[in-house]
Amino acid sequence: AIEGDSQGLTWVSRNVESLLGYTIEEALEPGWWSANVHPEDRQAASAGVSHLFLQGRLTHEYRFRHHDGTYRRLRDDSRLRRDPQGRPVEVYGAWADVTQLYEAQSVLERARAQLETSVSERTAELSQANQRLQFELAERRRAEEASRASEERLQAVAQATNDAVWDWDLVRDDIWWGQGVQTLFGYPPEQVRADPVWWRERVHADDRERTLRSMELALSDGGGGTWSAEYRFRRADGSYASVLDRGQVLRDEGGRAVRFIGSMLDISAQKTAEEALRAANEKLRAWVSELEQRNREMSLLGEMGELLQTCTALDEAYGVVAHCAQQLFQGESGALYVFRAPRTLVERVAVWGEARADETGF
Repeated sequence: AIEGDSQGLTWVSRNVESLLGYTIEEALEPGWWSANVHPEDRQAASAGVSHLFLQGRLTHEYRFRHHDGTYRRLRDDSRLRRDPQGRPVEVYGAWADVTQLYEAQSVLERARAQLETSVSERTAELSQANQRLQFELAERRRAEEASRASEERLQAVAQATNDAVWDWDLVRDDIWWGQGVQTLFGYPPEQVRADPVWWRERVHADDRERTLRSMELALSDGGGGTWSAEYRFRRADGSYASVLDRGQVLRDEGGRAVRFIGSMLDISAQKTAEEALRAANEKLRAWVSELEQRNREMSLLGEMGELLQTCTALDEAYGVVAHCAQQLFQGESGALYVFRAPRTLVERVAVWGEARADETGF
């Protein structure tokens, strides 16, 4: 708190030591606040004080030097109290250390930008690969020689992309896998089998039924031409990767599915980033809720201070305390006691909550 024309603090709570490492005595020294604001933030922070005197309230952030010499980012929420003549008499407020929140937001923003770039690049690569595959499928229908050429181009595409490209011949019921199944999931060629059971066994048990059901629907007569699913796929080391699997269904003249071509994209990093973002958002919401509660408490304390200034009798002041305490400590009970001369009697003068009102002193 800052009172009157003083340029220094007149009161600071005890948790200034846990927040910034300074004792109350150090914090109350003249010039302490301005001396410890980061030099690059000092001008903006000082300009904010002018805004406070114009608007009556101010919330801003700046870096402040901790007692150990490091800088912490503080969120400063201040209020200005004026006397009945409109003259400023006191500034009160609260500091909150938002260093970790600021750093987490910066990390998440960088991760989000990297993730968006990666997804965009992967999407473009897959789109190009699908276009090439469609062209190859048309060539296969023309002749056996064109079919062999198409197989060579398919292998080239699989080598050119980081995705695990696959080609499922539904008539023969075998699957050709590109090199991506080795680079993404660690399976050497001798462990990769062409029968669909090999793939099915490696789909996570909790995801298997849902994934197979969606695939059967896409391959059924009258099903769509495309399929996609997200599921967990077991790597060679036993761990699971989150994958986005997308395929294109090719049908003969009678509408029967004869070939299924697609690719598996490892989205484990994306899932991890999404989970980190979700956790950060939950933590941010908790901080915002706590800050709103602190703002409400400060507003009530300011209101109580203004009401007390207008009281002309002690009983009236005690009533103000009881009324404001009821709102500050909702769901709790309490009382205010004072010493009566010659300090041999403690009398209860204000009660809130469910405290008994029949006991007045002892």
